[in-house]
Amino acid sequence: MYWRVAYQAGALRGGEHGPTPRRAPARLHTHSLTPLESNRVSCKMSEGVSKDAFVAFSLIYFTFFLDNVLLTVLVPIVPDWIRGESLELWARREAPLAAILNTTMRHMQRDNYQGVGSSQAAVGLVLGAKATAQLVTAPFAAAAVGKYGPARVLRAATALLAAAALVFACCGVVGSGWAAGACAWCGRAVHGGGAGLAAVAGLTLGAALRPARIPALLGAVALGVLVGYPFGGATNALWSREAPFLILTAALLANFGVQ
Repeated sequence: MYWRVAYQAGALRGGEHGPTPRRAPARLHTHSLTPLESNRVSCKMSEGVSKDAFVAFSLIYFTFFLDNVLLTVLVPIVPDWIRGESLELWARREAPLAAILNTTMRHMQRDNYQGVGSSQAAVGLVLGAKATAQLVTAPFAAAAVGKYGPARVLRAATALLAAAALVFACCGVVGSGWAAGACAWCGRAVHGGGAGLAAVAGLTLGAALRPARIPALLGAVALGVLVGYPFGGATNALWSREAPFLILTAALLANFGVQ
């Protein structure tokens, strides 16, 4: 039992190198250990394995959460990038929400909906790029997990998510219009690739570590989706277009470093 628990602990800490080849277990001199001491040794090794599994599961949870925050944080910002409707007008007006909405509607009416069709099509292309890239990446993600292991694939996914957030931050510097839309499309495509890898690798690793906690990972997905909308709108209005993506980039890089 002692050797089996130690082997599992080494496999969890080994990560990408995988478990060491199975060897004949070293025999303990049981006559030198009392039953109480033997139980203490087993309990300490079990606690080490449990702690490693908890840390690994927490990293998966954090990755899923940040992935879905990045998914929805862009939604209130993309129309501003493509159509050039600055949210600074909202920040400058000290008015309740109803007045802000009325101001926005009057602004759209003055435009007489000129160019709305083309801009909405561009918004659709940008938002749909992530789903398309994730759909294409998913089969390759499964093959990569089988060949390299879920830990390596999860690290690659986190790196791609951080790169996507950094691309979005650069889009804020570009300004608005088609250039910003093309930049956002590239960022969403990279995000889709990272999300496809993260979903397959994270669920595989989570099922191996704590299969009973898989619903918690799905909860991280739902929580990230809900947090992304107000987080993106508030940081964009209060600070700048780049602010939400720089924060997410820092969080994802920290997650990558811990992994």
